[in-house]
Amino acid sequence: MRGLLPARLILVALAVVAPATTVSAAPDGCRFADGGDAAGSLTVDGQAYLFRFDPPRLGVGQRFSVDVKGCGAAAATLAGVDARMPAHRHGMNYRPRLQAVSATAWRAEGLLLHMPGSWRFLFIFDGPSGRTVAAVDRKVQ
Repeated sequence: MRGLLPARLILVALAVVAPATTVSAAPDGCRFADGGDAAGSLTVDGQAYLFRFDPPRLGVGQRFSVDVKGCGAAAATLAGVDARMPAHRHGMNYRPRLQAVSATAWRAEGLLLHMPGSWRFLFIFDGPSGRTVAAVDRKVQ
């Protein structure tokens, strides 16, 4: 199966929204409901979102999930999670299933990285200003 967005659309979206997104440490007082640690946080249109991988260490050929939580009253809704390898110009062979855990928390399940290297995780949000894509790069061995 193909990813959530065509490669050309992803590149255009990243070029347009990259300045509006940042990756930083988790904001004070913002935690996952189970108290678990975040891998990092994203800022989309001024709103912070935590993310983490389950399991935390990503491996080739192993299914994993991604949890995302809005800090405060989230203005945007998570519409999807995808992963691509920019150097190879392709993405995952599987489409993750996204479910809302609450009004400000989501879980994407069924992700699988089929080869080692640099992967770009795409967090796709729908909000008041339209669709925004936040990207996080990770190396996977």
